[in-house]
Amino acid sequence: MKRPEIFYLCAVAVLCMACVCIVFYYSRKEKRLLRRLKSMLDASIAGTFKEGRLEDNAVSEIESQMWRFLTDSIGAYEKLEEQKRNIQSLISDMSHQSLTPVSNIKIYTELINEQQEQWKKQYGILDTDMAEKISVVRTQAQKLEFLLDALTKLSCLEIGILSLSPQKISISDLLLSIKRQFAKKAEQKSISLIVEPSKEMAVFDPKWTEEALANIVDNAVKYTPEKGKVVVQAVKYPMFLCIEVIDNGIGFEENEAAQLFLRFYRSPKVKRQSGLGIGLSLAREIMEKQKGYIKASSIPGKGAKFCVFLSLQEVSEHK
Repeated sequence: MKRPEIFYLCAVAVLCMACVCIVFYYSRKEKRLLRRLKSMLDASIAGTFKEGRLEDNAVSEIESQMWRFLTDSIGAYEKLEEQKRNIQSLISDMSHQSLTPVSNIKIYTELINEQQEQWKKQYGILDTDMAEKISVVRTQAQKLEFLLDALTKLSCLEIGILSLSPQKISISDLLLSIKRQFAKKAEQKSISLIVEPSKEMAVFDPKWTEEALANIVDNAVKYTPEKGKVVVQAVKYPMFLCIEVIDNGIGFEENEAAQLFLRFYRSPKVKRQSGLGIGLSLAREIMEKQKGYIKASSIPGKGAKFCVFLSLQEVSEHK
C-alpha cells in the first residue's frame, strides 16, 4: 500500500473517531439534560419543586426555559389558591350577611299573619287585601332564601370549596326520600307520582345526589298539568346506573336541550310560572363532581325525560 493511501486511511480513521467522540459527548450531555428536566418535572408533580439560581453559562437554553416555566407555574398556582381563599371568604360573608335579613322577613311575616288570625277570632274581621300581601311577601322571601342557598352551593362547587364524598351504596334510600318529599306536592295537583323501588348499587354522594334529583323531580311535578303522571325509575347499563325522571308535561323544544342547564335560563313556555332557573344548573354541577352526568330529551307538548347517570365504578378507579 502506498504512503498517500495510508495517510488518507489514517485521516479517515481519526475523523471517524472524532465523530464518535463528539456524538458520545453530546449524547451524554443530552441524557444529563433530559435527566435534569425529568427531575424538575417530577419535583413539580410531587409539589417539592423549589426556585433556585441557574447560571446561563452552566445550563442549556431549554433547561433555563423549563426552569422559568415551572417557577412561573408555581407562582400562578399560589395566586390561584389565594384567589380561591378570598372567594371562599367572600361567599361565606355574603351567605352569613344575607341569612339574617331573610330570616327576619320570614319571622315578621309570620307575626303579622298571626296577628291577622287573632283579629279574625276576636272581631270576626279579616283584611283579605292584607292577607294577600302577606302571602306574596312570604312567597318572595322563600324564593330569595332558595336563590341565595342555591347560588352559594353552586359557587362553592364550581371553585372547589365544597367537595362530594361518593361511595358505592344502594339507591333505595335515595328513591324513598324522593317519594316522601314530593308525594304531597303531586297529590295537590292530582298527579300520579310513581317511584319504582330499586336496590341497585351505584357510586354517589347521598346528600348531594338527592338535591340534584329533587331539583329535576320538582320541575317534573311543577310543569306537569293536573292529573298527569311522573315516573322515577332506575335502569342499569354496563358503566352507569341511570335514574330516569319521565313526565307527560309541557316538555321543551329540541334546541333548548343544552340551554336548560345554563344558570338562570328559563324556557319561554314557563315564563309566567314561578321559578329561578338555577336548579338544573346546580344538578348538573353536582353530577359532574361525582363522575356522572345528566341527559335530557323531550317531545314538545307530550312530556320530558331526564336521565341522571351515576357511575358504577369506585371513586379510586376514576383517578
